[in-house]
Amino acid sequence: MQETRLDTARIRAARRVIDPVFLDTPLYRCEALEPDLGCTVSIKLETANPVRSFKARGTEVLASLLAGHGSRAAVCASAGNLGQALAWSGRGRGIDVTVVASRSATVAKLDRIRAWGARLEPVDGDHEMARERAAAIARHDGIRLVEDSLDLETCEGAATIGLEPVDIVPVFDAVLIALGGGAPATKVGHVVKVLAPEVEVVCVQPLGAPAMTHSWRRRRVVTTDSAGTIADGVAGRRPVPPYWTTSSWSPTTPSWSRRRRSWPVCACSSTTPASSSNRRPRSASLRSSKTVTASPDGTWSPSCAAATST
Repeated sequence: MQETRLDTARIRAARRVIDPVFLDTPLYRCEALEPDLGCTVSIKLETANPVRSFKARGTEVLASLLAGHGSRAAVCASAGNLGQALAWSGRGRGIDVTVVASRSATVAKLDRIRAWGARLEPVDGDHEMARERAAAIARHDGIRLVEDSLDLETCEGAATIGLEPVDIVPVFDAVLIALGGGAPATKVGHVVKVLAPEVEVVCVQPLGAPAMTHSWRRRRVVTTDSAGTIADGVAGRRPVPPYWTTSSWSPTTPSWSRRRRSWPVCACSSTTPASSSNRRPRSASLRSSKTVTASPDGTWSPSCAAATST
């Protein structure tokens, strides 16, 4: 295990400041997938909460810290999930929240951001344009800019997901995690590898939005021209530079031929399920079925790597 800024004791302590409505999310067998995949599949449903994503685990930790230090304002860029989570957490702690989002973001998510009491600032362009505007607001107003793939508080909040299957499931062989900006992927991966080092952790990124994967492999930030995926929660075109350069990922291709006994699958955010195919690997390691996409030849071909920790 390489050095990391994450701390397992702090991650366990984070559970004490996270609203219980976001903790201990359902974990259940998904028997419909098992005949094709040839092993036991368990789904950990991170959408079963008021904001419909895992993001509030991190914003609860962050908002608690901000409130404890007298900070009363924060801003973030969001495709919808982070904005809802920060609005929820800020509302309960008296923090003024501004969310910058693309005008093309999902309308239902933007409506919920407003409903939770945040100020919504729409911008033309995509999520990267929203990130630039949020950073400008933070500089101008002197308030906290929330980058959930970078901030330690949001990362360790997301990492609490990893504590739950390790403590509950008696045995599993692999965990598959959605990869977008990297917050849940490497943080959950870190916890799993610390507490169950024999478990394989595989991160899966959409074929149409592979910026993080390309950045890691080329050892520099790679910005893609577009993010062609209906999984809007992981549709970034540019990773946060300080984040990916400190990641201790180990890129590998999942071995579909090795038969597994069981693994958890987790729906981490409220995105629309990506496309699938009739030709499925006999022993795939799924954790977020929402970001597994089919390659042009009809096989499942994840464009990302296995991540052990960061």
